[in-house]
Amino acid sequence: MLSVTEKQANALRGNIDKPSPKPGVKLRFSLANEAELQLLIVMWLRHKGYEVSEIGQYFQSQRKVNSVGYPDLSIRYRTWPRGMALLLEVKRPGTGRLSVAQKTFFDAGGSFVVHSLEDAQEAIKDFEDSWDKLKLFCKENPG
Repeated sequence: MLSVTEKQANALRGNIDKPSPKPGVKLRFSLANEAELQLLIVMWLRHKGYEVSEIGQYFQSQRKVNSVGYPDLSIRYRTWPRGMALLLEVKRPGTGRLSVAQKTFFDAGGSFVVHSLEDAQEAIKDFEDSWDKLKLFCKENPG
């Protein structure tokens, strides 16, 4: 189970969309573990209006574990078609590796693996761009 202390959560909350000291310079976060990175990503997504379900972790209340290899996050946005969701597997930068089950899921094209907030932002952009191209194709090629 991923766990983040209240102190860690408050430190991350204070950095979301914080203005950079210099224009064009992105803020970098020093995250101690995967749980902190996941919290940062979830908080940023919710701040931007995305619906986020943390699905790939242990549920204390029900004592259940999702299928082995299933990604950490399921993301939806109000303008996306019904049933369309982006799945993200969060891994610690540099040291996070996919398990065999996760690699199988990823290789099937079911999710994006992200090692930073920037990776998550890029995955969303790629996902939305792909959807826009598909809509355009369908519009140009009806039937």
